[in-house]
Amino acid sequence: MLDAYGKADIEPLLATYESLRKQWLMTVEAIDTLGNNPQERARQLEILHYQSNEIRTADVKAGEEDILKQRARVLGAKERILHDLETVHHILGQDDEQAVGSLLQRALETLDYSAYYSQKLKASRERLLNLTSEMAEIKAELLDYARRLDVDSRELLLIQDRIDLINELKRKYGSDEMEILAFASRVEDEIKRLEASAEDFRKLKEKQLQLDIELKEIAEQLHNVRSMQAKKLDAAIKNELLDLDMPHVQFVTKVELTDRDNNLASRWPDKGTDNVSFMISPNLGEPLKPLAQIASGGEASRVLLAIKTVLASVDKIPVLIFDEIDSGISGKTTDSIAQKLKTIAESCQVLCVTHSAQIAARADTHYLISKNVHSGRTSTKLQILEAEQRIAEISRLLSGQPSDPVSRKLAGQLLSRH
Repeated sequence: MLDAYGKADIEPLLATYESLRKQWLMTVEAIDTLGNNPQERARQLEILHYQSNEIRTADVKAGEEDILKQRARVLGAKERILHDLETVHHILGQDDEQAVGSLLQRALETLDYSAYYSQKLKASRERLLNLTSEMAEIKAELLDYARRLDVDSRELLLIQDRIDLINELKRKYGSDEMEILAFASRVEDEIKRLEASAEDFRKLKEKQLQLDIELKEIAEQLHNVRSMQAKKLDAAIKNELLDLDMPHVQFVTKVELTDRDNNLASRWPDKGTDNVSFMISPNLGEPLKPLAQIASGGEASRVLLAIKTVLASVDKIPVLIFDEIDSGISGKTTDSIAQKLKTIAESCQVLCVTHSAQIAARADTHYLISKNVHSGRTSTKLQILEAEQRIAEISRLLSGQPSDPVSRKLAGQLLSRH
């Protein structure tokens, strides 16, 4: 309400405050993203470097664990495998007359003569010769495998140590080697971001400090202007209330600085650092109390009327309802209320419940509210009044007699005058 009344002076300052506050909030959010505490950022970097070094030193490869486990299984059966390889090597060799190699050689020598006379037998001998060559290759492969299997008796222990290292990394950083490597990549990115953020952090803190200075200055200006406008508003509303038969009224708009602790989130509140409250003392000798605590419905309506009259040109409320506004008043005061209601109605919809002919006559449209009892139940009826009905009801308000000629004539004059 106060900002609406002093709009011309307050709005530019408030717009500047809100613009600075938006920049301040964005700056604080950016600082938060970087890590508000330099010590905390250093601690994070230390942890990230440790994680990166641990993964990089381990030099994990994708799929490595499966290969190691397979190799471990082979080494676990090493003695049996070596024995089997030796047996097969003997079977395929030529050291024994019953070995496959010796028998194949004998078969080749046996077919030498016959193959000279038969192309079919010659082809069969060629196949046997190929078989002998392939068998020799198989022997060489098996011998090489046996030699490699028997290189280092400590290999199984080394493989198990490597598998244990990979499992430890999996426990910390991911379910397999691919996840560990992906984690390492994210860690490297975060290290780069945090190390690059130091300068950004310093600049943002300087910007925040400058915005704090500017906001403090504009908030003080806003407070001073509001305090000045509050005095003008108080005087304007009091003048209106004097017209409404409230001669001893005191109306005070309190503009107080809000209590702001060290909490960053509440440092610069929306709309400024002021707490605005409206206090009133309707009658002589009564203390000031919040506007919302006015007990009398008539007083409340008249205060609202006075406020809305003052704010008629700037208030954005579309509908106002006044009830018992004519309570305890008469004569000139009633006419003053009627005129103020008419003025307010030029900028918004006014609904007024009244028993005053002077007030009712100012309205553009009239409704009659009546109660009826039917079958033991009470109902309320709302009826729009046309021309003659309007005269009759205004006459009823004047004299209690809707058909009284004098009252009807006066009712007609009141309606035609407005």
